[in-house]
Amino acid sequence: MKALCIQSEFKFQYLNEIDFLAAYRIQQRLVEEKINNPCYPDFILGLSHHPCFTVGRMGEISDIKSRDFPVYFTDRGGKVTYHGPGQLVIYMIMNIKPLGVKGYLDFLEKNIVRLLTRLGIPENAIATNLRGRGIWVNGKKVCSLGIGIRKWISYHGVSINLDKRVHQGFRAIVPCGLRSEEISSLQEVYRAFSPRFVFYKFKELFNASN
Repeated sequence: MKALCIQSEFKFQYLNEIDFLAAYRIQQRLVEEKINNPCYPDFILGLSHHPCFTVGRMGEISDIKSRDFPVYFTDRGGKVTYHGPGQLVIYMIMNIKPLGVKGYLDFLEKNIVRLLTRLGIPENAIATNLRGRGIWVNGKKVCSLGIGIRKWISYHGVSINLDKRVHQGFRAIVPCGLRSEEISSLQEVYRAFSPRFVFYKFKELFNASN
């Protein structure tokens, strides 16, 4: 019988800018560890990707209007999105069975809202679920969610648009089924931040020392 472990804190790791497939392989290794050992730590990875488009389980290749960057078909939920410099991606590898799928998505959104207020954005400017899952600031979407789950272990996660470098990529697709004009960045609606800075602000939400 496998041991039952209650995780009290996360392990945080910042990976800088990394290829999408390399990051996926890291996630899958951690997922395997979690499946095989319930006492293995929960991980939160922070990173940026080299420019690419990803197609989720509900996505259509026709939503990509330009092939300037590599295209990856993924096992996350959602449709088509862009990843690249000027964006923070947060991947969470954890046992979500106690939360359930909806509860886990709510957990992600709640903590991104907490993060944005910690960065100085007024809470009354932030909204969730305006047109599907995600976070909007002043009516513009700045954060997308797309998760994968295997045997109740989560992977993939959220992406937060930090500065205007992301806009070129989003203009080349139909992002998450929305018009590209509906997608924005923190620089456009408030101010720009570096991915590393925002990741460590996210880490502070959990009072993590590692």
